[in-house]
Amino acid sequence: MISRVAKQRRYAPEYRKLLEQASATVKQSKYGVDLAKRLEQIETKVKQLDLEKQVVATDTRLSEIPWDSLKNRKYLLLSFWNSADQASASTVKKLENAAPALEKKGIEVLPISMESQFSKWKKNTERLGLEYNYRMRNEAQQDLINILYLSELPRLVLVKPNGEVINDDFRLKQLEELE
Repeated sequence: MISRVAKQRRYAPEYRKLLEQASATVKQSKYGVDLAKRLEQIETKVKQLDLEKQVVATDTRLSEIPWDSLKNRKYLLLSFWNSADQASASTVKKLENAAPALEKKGIEVLPISMESQFSKWKKNTERLGLEYNYRMRNEAQQDLINILYLSELPRLVLVKPNGEVINDDFRLKQLEELE
């Protein structure tokens, strides 16, 4: 199925065209309705997040992200990932290594694991030695998954400290373009 950051995402225009050319019966079928919903989620960009209410994450001591202390940053790079997934861990480690250079540009990197079990997340991340290490609280995960359509991880979202979303599908190679 089509997803936000999967390789199939690049085929969204073709999927849209296919759906538009489909018969009314196909459009009204569960598959047609599902495809239409997914296309709408992909094509609708998120413009604003209420960081304190929608991105509710804690560190290993159960302290929440200190949003107020990040207000002086130019950007916040939210890195949603799965601590048990090697590709996600690799992306987070690359970001951690790039963090000092990014900090000079006013960009704070915040890795936020979507792991549902605290003990697994804690165990999986201890070896990474991350400066910042947060896990989405279970009760807040589904709403954020729906808002950002977090169908695949890792997923990078670039925001301003006020929650304005600059890019809800950011790529590592775009880091050089930021000033």
